[in-house]
Amino acid sequence: ERAAAKGGWQGGWQPRAQPVWQPMFAMGGGWGKSKGKGKGKSMKSFPPSQRVWVGSLAEGTTWKELQEHMDGAGKTKWCEVFENKGKGTGAVAFETDVEAANAVATLNGSVLKGSAIECDGWTKKEEEAP
Repeated sequence: ERAAAKGGWQGGWQPRAQPVWQPMFAMGGGWGKSKGKGKGKSMKSFPPSQRVWVGSLAEGTTWKELQEHMDGAGKTKWCEVFENKGKGTGAVAFETDVEAANAVATLNGSVLKGSAIECDGWTKKEEEAP
């Protein structure tokens, strides 16, 4: 007779819990379009006190150019240049509300790509009369 299972076979064979195989695209992120560094963030993930609205952007300004310009006032966490309806405007989120306030104070009227930009605190979007 066998000794009481010492080190292995008690209770019969049990498979190890292994994850069900999934193709890479089914694991999230679609076909190789990973979101990279800012993973899943958007302007909405930041409190309004840390966001700055930017207007009068020169046509063709990229978020990268805007970010480099805004980094002069503090560490930017998110940067966006709006297309279509909000053309010529953008939004920047800073690490702290102090940096955001500093950006409005120091960068309002500064020149980016030959155009003087407007910086203002973030407020709920109101429809502007055309």
